[in-house]
Amino acid sequence: GATLADLNQTVSSLNARDGSDWLTYTQTYYGAWLEDGKAVPSFSNPELAKMYKRNLIMIKNTLRPGSTTGDGAHVATTNPYDYGYKVWTRDASVTAIALDAAGFTTEGAQYWRWLAARQLTSGETAGSFNTCIDVWSNQRAEFIEPEHDTIGWFLYGVYRHCLETSSTQLRDELWPQLTAAANYVMNNIDSNGFGPQDFSIFEDMDNYGVYTYTQALYAAGLEAMGKMAAQKGLQGLADSYNGAASTIKSAINRDDTLANGLWYPKGKYFIKDIRWDNSVSRIKDGAGLILFTTGIIDINSSRARDTISAFEADLLDDEYGMARYAMDTYYSKDSIYSPSGDEAVEVSPSWPQISNWNAICSAYTGDSQKAENIFDWNLHRTCAGYMFTGECVSDVTEKPCVSTATEPTTAASFILAALVWNGDLDMRIIPDRSNAGCYKQFMTAARETGRSTNLCRTIWTPAQTLCQAIYRFRRCTSQTI
Repeated sequence: GATLADLNQTVSSLNARDGSDWLTYTQTYYGAWLEDGKAVPSFSNPELAKMYKRNLIMIKNTLRPGSTTGDGAHVATTNPYDYGYKVWTRDASVTAIALDAAGFTTEGAQYWRWLAARQLTSGETAGSFNTCIDVWSNQRAEFIEPEHDTIGWFLYGVYRHCLETSSTQLRDELWPQLTAAANYVMNNIDSNGFGPQDFSIFEDMDNYGVYTYTQALYAAGLEAMGKMAAQKGLQGLADSYNGAASTIKSAINRDDTLANGLWYPKGKYFIKDIRWDNSVSRIKDGAGLILFTTGIIDINSSRARDTISAFEADLLDDEYGMARYAMDTYYSKDSIYSPSGDEAVEVSPSWPQISNWNAICSAYTGDSQKAENIFDWNLHRTCAGYMFTGECVSDVTEKPCVSTATEPTTAASFILAALVWNGDLDMRIIPDRSNAGCYKQFMTAARETGRSTNLCRTIWTPAQTLCQAIYRFRRCTSQTI
């Protein structure tokens, strides 16, 4: 409340009923709220259904209530000891996507409006977002910047909200902010075809650069904008967004040994990043799974299979837990930044969020049992009452690291994975049409003559080069071809 009288009124209303009445009231309220969402996935283990519902309730409790554009954000964790009451705009975006996917679109829309209202509007950063916001003041909270993956999640998330609601209302309401975000990425594509450099996702302050995770989200966000622009009848704009996404995807797929791409041909996996000085980091980073969960790289491609195999070979521990990357010292005694000292009692502990992205990949490829095994691993590594962990789990103690528990974005990754596994969600975004008409004509001719495979292999590289040249010419000259 704003005044002492407000507070006294609240206390009086609480005292009017005893504890058992309030417990019954709360149970009834959340029971009704859960009924408004999609049906709980059909887990074979009923305890997973409990965890699913309880973590939706936990996510609901991390949201600042209210009806204005100053309300609706999710704090990073319910434990304020280390991360305070900061809203990581990236993490909260993933949480909102999970709420939308689970059928709680009122809360989803509330967050997207909040995020749009926090968009930077002036100077070179116009269209982007701060990394952290204080949940009470809605002002920037000091942390590592920039982390531009929020841009991709914003574009993608609003698109997904419109799919879930079968309504374009939010798209049209936020169209100025959506175009500003998309244009920020599109107008800052570098000579190698990558979107703006940043520090995402894991905030390595010594390595500003081109990160696979962020570039995947740029591409997903621009693909989403292409679809939304086409739906609004803005086909020329849709082509521009699709072309920008194609440019980034082409850059992602280039060999890191030849042209500053993100594919490591010898190791057969997508690398972590290219640093600001053009040195290449070939660390296997589990966040790269976002390439496949969003459909930027086809999950059935050899590159997806090889990357997942490489990640699992080096990053899996405790059978189904996946680390962020090898020699990850965060949460160990070797890091001065560890939230609570030697909490994991090891390096490279498992991160349930990364493990759940792997579950989504497994569900896409038809290995539903493996996905459910990952869910069961989550179940046995949570805090009491199936309240989700913080960021990581110790593979030594098999217990969650509680300094950052409970974390809504980690719970959100489980919600999303469960919905994909149950057939209620497909997070992949595929362009409705190719950017260049000539490419589509080649494909049609190839199919008609029955020589699709050989012809496509023959023309792929020159066609791709031609499309990129046309797109860049249009951007530089503002001419229509």
